[in-house]
Amino acid sequence: VDCPAAAASLAPGESVTCTASYQITQADLDAGSVLNTASATASAPSGLDDAASGPSSALVSASVEAALEVVKSANPTTLSAAGDTVEYSFLVTNTGDVTVTGVTIEELQFTGSGASPVVECPPSAASLAPGGQVTCTASYLVTQADVDEGSLTNTARAIADAPGLLDDPVSAPSTAIVSLPAGAELALVKSTSDLAIERAGDLVTYLFEVTNTGNVTVSSITIDELEFSGAGDAVVAECPSSSLEPSASMTCVATYAVVQADVDRGTIDNTAAAVGVSPNGATVTSLDSSTSVVIEPDAALTVVKSASPGTLVVDQLVTYSFVITNTGNVTVTDVVVDESVFTGSGELSAVECGPGASSLAPDSQLVCSATYTITQADVDAGSVVNTAAATGDAAGGTVTSPPSTVQLPFDAEPALSVVKSADVDSYRLIDDEIEYRFRITNNGNVTLSDAAIVEQSFSGTGELSSIECAPGPLLPGQFRDCIAHYRVTQADLDAGQLVNIASATAFAPGADVATESETSAVTLPFTGVMGLGLVKSGDGIDRNGDGVISLGDSIRWSFIVTNLGVTTLTDVAVSDPTAGEVTCEATILVPAASVLCTVADYAITSVDVAAGEVRNVASASALGLGNVIVDSVEAQATVDVVAVPLASTGSSPIDAVLLAALGALVVGFAALGLTAVNRRRRVA
Repeated sequence: VDCPAAAASLAPGESVTCTASYQITQADLDAGSVLNTASATASAPSGLDDAASGPSSALVSASVEAALEVVKSANPTTLSAAGDTVEYSFLVTNTGDVTVTGVTIEELQFTGSGASPVVECPPSAASLAPGGQVTCTASYLVTQADVDEGSLTNTARAIADAPGLLDDPVSAPSTAIVSLPAGAELALVKSTSDLAIERAGDLVTYLFEVTNTGNVTVSSITIDELEFSGAGDAVVAECPSSSLEPSASMTCVATYAVVQADVDRGTIDNTAAAVGVSPNGATVTSLDSSTSVVIEPDAALTVVKSASPGTLVVDQLVTYSFVITNTGNVTVTDVVVDESVFTGSGELSAVECGPGASSLAPDSQLVCSATYTITQADVDAGSVVNTAAATGDAAGGTVTSPPSTVQLPFDAEPALSVVKSADVDSYRLIDDEIEYRFRITNNGNVTLSDAAIVEQSFSGTGELSSIECAPGPLLPGQFRDCIAHYRVTQADLDAGQLVNIASATAFAPGADVATESETSAVTLPFTGVMGLGLVKSGDGIDRNGDGVISLGDSIRWSFIVTNLGVTTLTDVAVSDPTAGEVTCEATILVPAASVLCTVADYAITSVDVAAGEVRNVASASALGLGNVIVDSVEAQATVDVVAVPLASTGSSPIDAVLLAALGALVVGFAALGLTAVNRRRRVA
């Protein structure tokens, strides 16, 4: 404090002004004001006490505010794949006049689908002077959903505590955006199974391996058939899923039944693409992928020549028949009969084949005929020999059958065969329909009539339809297909297979007794599903009526066993080592049927109380077809158990738990002791 010279002597009533200056500090600003209190003193004349004033104070208030600024940034600002890491930085600046404490970051908005970033600030954030800066950080692991969304937006602000009565500072929000450019791509590789395709009716299995080669999830994936040369039904692929995450693959499958036009053409060409939708709704299409199925042509014909009647009599009209069969896999056109040897002295008529000769499909037959009148010279010669072959045009050139010869006269040798087949290889469900086919072939040298099928044995428990055969005579070498239908019954499923044995009969000219073929059998196995389900439940029984399930109460376990398959199951049983012997109301289950099984009530022990619950696991089993054991998946049930105070001792629930735990220890030690005794006995 500086006082002027006048302060050296001050008369009564006079005054003097003294002055002083002070440099304000940050602490003063933080305090919000500076208070100064002083008093004046002076020396009095001799004999008087020195003079002293009373105190006087002056308060200077600070005009300050607390303020923060935050700048949020991300590194990198562009990412492309799930699993990438974003490093966030929050640069906080004290833009106010006072020191603030406890600087933290408050996240306002975060569009990421993963765990929100946890912001960490260094120790210097505990106190930040005006103009000071501190950088807080956080990291985030990008998810696939983030990539699908296309960007990450993160908005945050800085907050802190201001000194005194000042308002706590809150910064303006700051936003950082990370770009996640979408690259939606699909790849397709189309192929076929390795099974050889030989004839109409064979199945081509198409495999479409679709891979997501982009960085976003692609949904609504389908296979688009662009070009298909097959003459049959369109190819429709089925995929195991409709969406694929990046780098994931799946195989879609389609089957195609080959038709005769495909075999005749020799190839089936197929071009397809995979199509999907990106997260932003854009269509994603793969490059085309093509595959070709090559069918090797195997053209073949047979001819069986016969004559009727088989005697050699002058002026007798003989009809020659030529049964031509396409035994190859391609259609043969312009079929004709080529007479290579004929020893008759007269003139053989032209061979007539009819319109069917223009195109003969595989497994089809054509009957041609010619006539000849026996001459005296033929009778004198003792025989007439006729040899012929069939020819036609097919893929790869002309095809010619082996020759067939008939000689007059000949002894009648009637013979026939039957081959039985079905349109399926197995059966799976009740009411599955089976078409049985009986192919009757005349293997003799005379025409047969009234061909019929004789069912020798059929294991089906349902009713087989009547067997339909086309009427008319059956020439040597000619075949005829007869058809019957059957619907599978539950008993057939339980039997495990269907066996059908049949023979064929027909009459030779002038015969009173039918000619019968050897038997033919077809066996179809059951290939359906056998399954068993188990649902276990537990109900606590409050025996002491205290409103909780605890020591002294019991648990009633119950089991519902269900036949999930399509065959009847026997010897149904439930195994539950913890609960004990389980009894079921029935041990035979028809498909979809259920049975209730029970066990004696279980008494809750102190060990259960210590554990806080009773958990029980069980499984069910049964016998299926062929004594195959059918097991359920394990089923479990849990009943919560609580500890209650012991009323007689006034102990707390904790005491009860400790008591239960002690009981568990006692049981454990007893078990250990028993084990030790047993071991000593074994050693001894």
